[in-house]
Amino acid sequence: IAPPQEAGDIYLSAYEHGFTPGRHHQTVLGASRVSWFDYPLGGSLREKQDVLDRLRPGAKFLIVNHPTKADSYTIEDMEKLTGYDAVEVASKYGVWDDFWDAALSAGRPIWGVATDDGHAQTDTEIGSHIGIGKVVIHSAERTTAGVLAALHAGKFHSLYTRQGEGPIALELCELEGDRLHVRIGEPAEVIRFYGTYGRLLREERGRSEASYTIPASEPYVRVEVIAHHAVLYLNPVLRWDGIALPRPEARFLPART
Repeated sequence: IAPPQEAGDIYLSAYEHGFTPGRHHQTVLGASRVSWFDYPLGGSLREKQDVLDRLRPGAKFLIVNHPTKADSYTIEDMEKLTGYDAVEVASKYGVWDDFWDAALSAGRPIWGVATDDGHAQTDTEIGSHIGIGKVVIHSAERTTAGVLAALHAGKFHSLYTRQGEGPIALELCELEGDRLHVRIGEPAEVIRFYGTYGRLLREERGRSEASYTIPASEPYVRVEVIAHHAVLYLNPVLRWDGIALPRPEARFLPART
């Protein structure tokens, strides 16, 4: 948590929380101070929920990090935990789209981010993984408030370029009625549409665009695009009431925790 270095910078504080052997880590955006509370020897579902509940009041946006690093989270955890905004779906430690689908299929309106998990821009890190995960934010205005509003609305997409591949240009993603249409700036190796529990609904190979008509029985659909070995993750299109996304809240039982 440090002030901006240059006048006019968009400043959004960020730090990675957690110092447990089990690597139960979270990225906290927008906090004004660091929370030092954790369960150093813990790792139960209840303890993980308690940590999220304690971080939530001071966080403008909260991300669950690298779910399988040191077996820190399980698929079952993602089906039950609440109070976070996004999950890391790809970084230098792996790919976790199945954890994302588990949360979405359990009714959690969770976004997905790809990151590099870089902590210091040393020559070694820059050469190995700095920049391999990127979040492209679709903000109406170039301000901190605009960035946060876009993050909460899921108006961003992520790029995972593990071997230093170039970015994939997203030209269009729109919903007309029940038809979801996506277009990129080059022929893709594959464009895939996924539904609940990560079921493959449709795929197109060797094309720069693809469409899928979402059936009434499908609560969400998300898109992945692979081109020149890079991966583009689009946030899911969710069925909702048009007023507010559902916010399930786990009940915390202090005595059992």
